[in-house]
Amino acid sequence: MEELRNNMINLMQNPTHMGEMDEPTGIGHVQSECGDWVRMQVRLASDNTIEQTKFIAYGCGSAIASAEAIARMSEGRSIDDAEQMTQEEVIIALGGLPEHKSHCNAMSHMSFMEALKSCREHAG
Repeated sequence: MEELRNNMINLMQNPTHMGEMDEPTGIGHVQSECGDWVRMQVRLASDNTIEQTKFIAYGCGSAIASAEAIARMSEGRSIDDAEQMTQEEVIIALGGLPEHKSHCNAMSHMSFMEALKSCREHAG
């Protein structure tokens, strides 16, 4: 645990965006080779900004912290702006991430990007 930063520990121990959402605009679901998975749900406001982001994760604390960071970073952003969010930005928001846990961040990020794609298809 000593290699994890305080912010990451706080995000994984106190996630405020974990849970199911009623009537999401878009959903993304990604499973890793190890069996862990993250499902991100996004609701858009009428002006196509992200009103709410929630997630469910089956995995380690790094996956939960990454999903929580993405959810916090996404709310209030336009869908176009949110699509520009990089995995590196998430790692910075976490305060760092051990290299052997980078797949957890990638899984959460890919799930979020799938949810945004689903939003666009829904808006169609």
